[in-house]
Amino acid sequence: ARAVFHGRTADEEERANKSAKLTLFSFTPAIGDFFQSGKFPKLEQFYEDMKPEIREAITTPKNHWKRQRPYQLDSKLTLGKPEASFSYPSGHSSVGTVQSLLLAEIFPEKREAILQIGRNIGWDRVIIGKHFPTDVHAGRVLGQAIFRELMKSPAFQRDLAEVKAEVQPMRQATVEKIKVPQ
Repeated sequence: ARAVFHGRTADEEERANKSAKLTLFSFTPAIGDFFQSGKFPKLEQFYEDMKPEIREAITTPKNHWKRQRPYQLDSKLTLGKPEASFSYPSGHSSVGTVQSLLLAEIFPEKREAILQIGRNIGWDRVIIGKHFPTDVHAGRVLGQAIFRELMKSPAFQRDLAEVKAEVQPMRQATVEKIKVPQ
C-alpha cells in the first residue's frame, strides 16, 4: 500500500478522485460519449433501486472484520477526507464490480473496456491510500457474488430486460457506426 500510494502519478490521483464518486457514468469512456446522465432514466432508476441491497451486502462484512484503513495505521498515507467505514472489503471495489458487470450485460460489445474501468475503481482506492490491495481483491469477489445473486432474481431479470430495451436504440446506432466500412 505504501509503494502504490507514494508511487502514484498526478494523473492516477486525479482519476482515483473522480472514480470515488461511484457514478455509472464513470464508464462513459468505455461505452461512448452518448452514455450521459439523464438520457437513460430506466437504467438510472434501476441502479438507484439496487443501491440499498448492495450497501447492506458490503456493510455487513466491513462491520464484521473491522479492518483499519491504511492511513489509520500510517499517517503518511493520508490523502483527502477520512472514510466513515472500515476497510475490508473495499466498498468501492465491490460497487465498481457490480456496476461493471451490470453495464457489461447491457453493452456486451464493450465488455472488456467496461470491466477494466470497474477494476480500476477498486485499485484507485489503493492509489489514494484508502485501501489495502487485499481489500480491493475481496471487494471484487464480493461484487461478483452480489451480481451473481441479483441475476438469479426474476424481478431483476425483468427490470434488466426493460433497461436493455431502453438502451438498445442508442447501442444499436453505435454498433452500426462501428460496422460501417471505411
